Amino acid sequence: MVFHQLRQIIGDSLFFKSFQKFYQDFKFKDASWSDIKNTASQVSQQDLSWFFEQWIERKGAPEIELNSAVLKDNKLSFTLKQTKPEIYRLYVPVEVNLPQDSSFTTHLWLDKPEQNCSLIFDSQPEQISIDPNFDLFRKLTRDEIPPSLAEMFAQPEAWIILPDQCETGKLEAYQQLAQAMAEGEEQLAIHQVSEVSGTDLENRSFYLLGAPKENSLYRKISIETETEFSIQDQLAYLNGKPVPGPDEVAIWVARRPNSENTVGMIMLGENKKTGRVGSLLSHYGKYSYLIFSDGKNVVKGNYSGSKSPLIFSFIKE
Repeated sequence: MVFHQLRQIIGDSLFFKSFQKFYQDFKFKDASWSDIKNTASQVSQQDLSWFFEQWIERKGAPEIELNSAVLKDNKLSFTLKQTKPEIYRLYVPVEVNLPQDSSFTTHLWLDKPEQNCSLIFDSQPEQISIDPNFDLFRKLTRDEIPPSLAEMFAQPEAWIILPDQCETGKLEAYQQLAQAMAEGEEQLAIHQVSEVSGTDLENRSFYLLGAPKENSLYRKISIETETEFSIQDQLAYLNGKPVPGPDEVAIWVARRPNSENTVGMIMLGENKKTGRVGSLLSHYGKYSYLIFSDGKNVVKGNYSGSKSPLIFSFIKE
């Protein structure tokens, strides 16, 4: 990311010339970050001391915000903020979507806590996105990262909640799955729906075992919607297709609205085939959803919808 940001600031030509010269000057020699800084400064004819100081010598990462995005005629006004006490000098990418699938991209310097910006166009902008391709080294907001199993794994003292409205044979399959998941995990406790209080609902993350019609807790909680995943009429859908199939296990992760808590949902097909799913989940931490068929993974992916607070749309849905 240091090199990528340097390339953004001085441009491709000077970036490659800098490292060609650095290679020639220090081939078969010891070299340091200071030597890279001096070479890049010499080639670009810029004082880059500030750049290497903030990215090499300083701890942490900046956080940025988009505020007060206002459109008046074809003039777009907005405010960029840094929320950390230690201020960085940032070369911030800005992308504006325009009518007829056209777009405008530029960079703006942000080197103070708050900066007002404005851009004027020939046509009315439809959307503004700040750093849409993650060119800056910065702390991402939670909404920029799709929920994943790894987020569920990180939840302290999450509970596995067994279904309370499914037939006995299937309940036994869910119990075996829960035991496989909890094996070796001291904080991962297995509970019945009747043991979950209102306080637990508010303050705890869960693995909900069972489809919506099999676990009554679905009716007591709300979850954020995603483009790929939805629950309708007591059924779960992936890209519009009801799942799981007879031999499948469907696994989803979703966040609770206005909460730090996460819900993992695990649903078995009618043939109750779990395979080694309970012990395999730890290998799929980066994914938002999984489908296993007859014990083998056949679908894995992440939600595509962005809820980034650094994106503001002027189109009313």
